[in-house]
Amino acid sequence: MSCPHCQSSIELKSYTNGEKLICTSCKLSFVELSCPHCSKSNYWENANDYAQGMKVICCYCQKHFQHINCPHCNARNDYKSADYIEGSITKCYKCNKTFQLMNCTHCQAANIWKNANYITSNPVTCSTCKSTIAISLWKSLA
Repeated sequence: MSCPHCQSSIELKSYTNGEKLICTSCKLSFVELSCPHCSKSNYWENANDYAQGMKVICCYCQKHFQHINCPHCNARNDYKSADYIEGSITKCYKCNKTFQLMNCTHCQAANIWKNANYITSNPVTCSTCKSTIAISLWKSLA
């Protein structure tokens, strides 16, 4: 992998898809996420512009997708049709454990309920910006 800012090669001991990375050469942060359709790397030079669960359009094949890492086993869960509905209970394809994700309407950060105990439409505090957020599952389906 290489840094999109300075093009320096980056060696990682471990890597989680879609995580914020910091280049050891230029010290700038970014996010890399490979497309589940064409496998090419998509980069966000501003690491705050991407969060798990966001709908993405691959800059190469132009196909839509969403990505969420399982909070239990860290496996990459892709939604190739970009059809994940925020707040809905999902099951990891690898460990079969359930969880929920909702992106903050203020800062876009992913808020994850590892125990799948978020009650849709109940307001909660974002773990990142501390704003109050809520989403109606019925509104998401519209």
